[in-house]
Amino acid sequence: PTRNRGLGVKGLETHSNPVQGNLRLLCARRARLSEITASFLSNVLDTNGSVSSLEYSTRTRHTGAMTLQVIGAGFGRTGTTSLKAALEQLGFSKCHHMDEVMKSGAQIRFWLALSNGDEVVWDDVFEGFQASCDWPSSQYWEQLHHHYPDAKIILTVRDESRWYESVLKTIYPATFLLPMWLEWLVPPLARLNRMIVAIVWDGVFGGRFEDREHALRIYRDHIARVKATARPDQLLVFEAKDGWAPLCNFLNVPVPENDYPHLNDAVQIRSMVVAVRTFGWLSLAGLVGGLGTLLVRWLS
Repeated sequence: PTRNRGLGVKGLETHSNPVQGNLRLLCARRARLSEITASFLSNVLDTNGSVSSLEYSTRTRHTGAMTLQVIGAGFGRTGTTSLKAALEQLGFSKCHHMDEVMKSGAQIRFWLALSNGDEVVWDDVFEGFQASCDWPSSQYWEQLHHHYPDAKIILTVRDESRWYESVLKTIYPATFLLPMWLEWLVPPLARLNRMIVAIVWDGVFGGRFEDREHALRIYRDHIARVKATARPDQLLVFEAKDGWAPLCNFLNVPVPENDYPHLNDAVQIRSMVVAVRTFGWLSLAGLVGGLGTLLVRWLS
């Protein structure tokens, strides 16, 4: 067996006929590409695979809402995925994160409404959550702390140059990876992208993230503001390399025996960008080809 390094296809056998072997490889690549893309698209669809039709009122208070005990104030790509896993292991489950937003049509609608300036009820969006981190919630850390004054605040940080390069190569292009026509066909994708652009790229960076110095200045100013605003006894400035000790001491919980989670999803995000871009153009070609075939038959 051989392995296609590009898309990770396993079990392909070398064939004596080069043409047939290439065809088998092409079919395997297309199948793997479809698998990757389907996995991504399923995050913005309902769990049954249909386009989400969930309505989410930002003014309706639900019962059973949990109180946030931990509020993450750090920007995306500062170790927030690892922090989510760590907090959930420590018992602060679930932890709100952009991943949770992408899985829920209701969450997408809520944050989109918030970005449009609509009235919100925080207990609604965080129903079932004990902690939060990452965008979009970290953009509203002050409002959240005003609503949950007893919550502890964790400001995740990392080297600013590495942070900027990471965002530039992963989540920034991922926002704009789908062609307009595909967003039209899958409305939750359009809503998700509008929300991310409004809250993060326009709301945080004023539409100037590609201006490196501007983005770094925003990053520094945010860290300084959190440090100056939050009460010292309620704030932990944290890097993933610090490990369990400072985090557990801050939250007053036992230190686990296993290593602190280090979840680096940068490679996965970059692979998704390539895969979904390719899928978009292949789908457009297939759609145009299919319409062309129908038109030819109709005119015949």
